[in-house]
Amino acid sequence: MGKYFTQGQAITFIEKAFGDGRQSNGGKNVAVVCPMCLEFKGQGYSNQKLVIRTDNFWVHCWVCGYGGKDALYKLIAKHSSGNLAEYKEKFVNAEELLTKEMESDADLIPVTLPRGFTLLAELVDNLDDLRGPITKRYALHALDYLKYKRGITTKTELWYWKLGITDDFEAHCKYRIIIPSYDVNGDLSYWTGRSWLRKPYAIYKNPVADRREIIFNELNINWAEPLTVVEGPFDLLKANQNATPVLGSDELTLEFALLRKIIRNRTPVVLAFDPEPKAQKKQFVLANRLLEFDVPVKIIEYKSDERDIGAMSRNEFMELFVSAKQYTAEYDLRRKIDFVLR
Repeated sequence: MGKYFTQGQAITFIEKAFGDGRQSNGGKNVAVVCPMCLEFKGQGYSNQKLVIRTDNFWVHCWVCGYGGKDALYKLIAKHSSGNLAEYKEKFVNAEELLTKEMESDADLIPVTLPRGFTLLAELVDNLDDLRGPITKRYALHALDYLKYKRGITTKTELWYWKLGITDDFEAHCKYRIIIPSYDVNGDLSYWTGRSWLRKPYAIYKNPVADRREIIFNELNINWAEPLTVVEGPFDLLKANQNATPVLGSDELTLEFALLRKIIRNRTPVVLAFDPEPKAQKKQFVLANRLLEFDVPVKIIEYKSDERDIGAMSRNEFMELFVSAKQYTAEYDLRRKIDFVLR
């Protein structure tokens, strides 16, 4: 909890920062126009869908999904900065403020590739000449995994995805295929390492970074063309080339650079999450959110026995991709009715 303050003080401050609000639950909640939605929907937008609790300042927008424990601090900093000093002084204690500032500093740490990272495309022509930490046998294990588990069979594909390996055991990156991500300027923004061991300590390894600001594979994205959105980076190896993952996020909100970029460009989206119920639920939440912002959406439909994308061949994925269905409010209603009638 922050400093002591009354409900009246909280309501007064909220309306000062975000405009007139609509109170509910005896003043415990105040609903105001979400400044995140307003930024994308234009000045005519007036729906009071951003709910702020007046006892602890928890936030949730019922349109864009933005919210959480620290969401109000960030909203004020970005959209009502003139009120940030008052917020810090009256409503945030020293411990909370220090935590927020430390989180801001952590976001400035640059992402670097694991020590000893080597592109597999540079190794394939000289496997017999390998000397040193990365041996021929080690490189062949990586290439076999990519061939038989991920369908990567050509040097062109190795170059396109810039797939690599390292012998860095201390960083828990040995025995992993590493797929890097580069931003629109060609700078490294993120990477994911996937173990090829049968029983790894952890399947994935990622760097410390704010994934909300990362658009994986951004360098290769054409925002004027339909964009395939999958769950994880290794699903990209089975998808078409104009694709990006949500990096395992539970919910894509306007706090995420990917959603903001899609909305700004009105980029048509094809959602291709895995067929298990949890992933499908997350997919439909995102589909409805995209519709809220007038973004055309298609959904890949699975058969009852369909495998995860990572277990499909590229041809199997492309068959599903070309048969994707346009997502509309009517589609969503039929889906819900079908679910009830099962």
